[in-house]
Amino acid sequence: MADIGMEMMICGAEIGRVEDAVGRICRAYGAEDVHVFSITYSILVTLQLPGEPMFTQSRRVDRFAYDLHRLNRLNALSRSLCEKTPPLDAAQKALETIRASGGPGPGRILAAYAMISAAFAIFFGGSPLDAAAAGLIGLALFGIEKPFAGIAISPFFRPCVGAFCAGVLAGLAAKGLPVCQMDKISIGNIMVLIPGLMITNSFREMFSNNLLSGSVRFLESVLIALAIAVGMALAWALVF
Repeated sequence: MADIGMEMMICGAEIGRVEDAVGRICRAYGAEDVHVFSITYSILVTLQLPGEPMFTQSRRVDRFAYDLHRLNRLNALSRSLCEKTPPLDAAQKALETIRASGGPGPGRILAAYAMISAAFAIFFGGSPLDAAAAGLIGLALFGIEKPFAGIAISPFFRPCVGAFCAGVLAGLAAKGLPVCQMDKISIGNIMVLIPGLMITNSFREMFSNNLLSGSVRFLESVLIALAIAVGMALAWALVF
């Protein structure tokens, strides 16, 4: 049961959802007493079955790969386990199937990077040419970020490098085509890097009285935003 909670946290679920889902599953399988405690990087489950001593399981959440489609499947699995209570080996097999399922393909991610960059460049006052440049840089940004995906590095290094490269490319585009606006192109690409889901979840958790986890998520999102700002500032200093 702790594994399901861990996977939900990895996919971007808020703490309240994780604790509620794990608690409901444990009670559906006959637990008399259940205590679930989660913070941003850990989940702790203590329960007691009839006639058995209490025991505890913990999971360390050391990575995040936000995927709302996978999270929806995990939610559906938790509801199914509560309603039907299949054997534990069947539940584990269903969880492994979700774990093994691939996320969106590279083509869809590339399209998203280009569309988001171009759309925000227009939204913040850029021209169609700025949007086209931002879209192309968005494609390059995906290629720049991809090598870091499987490397255990600081979560602040990747957005900093991405912002730096995006700023340099935006500056080169503005110098090559003087009609392009470097600031409009840059802000379009920055929006791809902004941790929007993390910021949203931080406020949801604080409003739900999960102040510790909400504060940690908010602080992390602020530090990521600062890393993006540092990377972009270095790029502008280099270009100008």
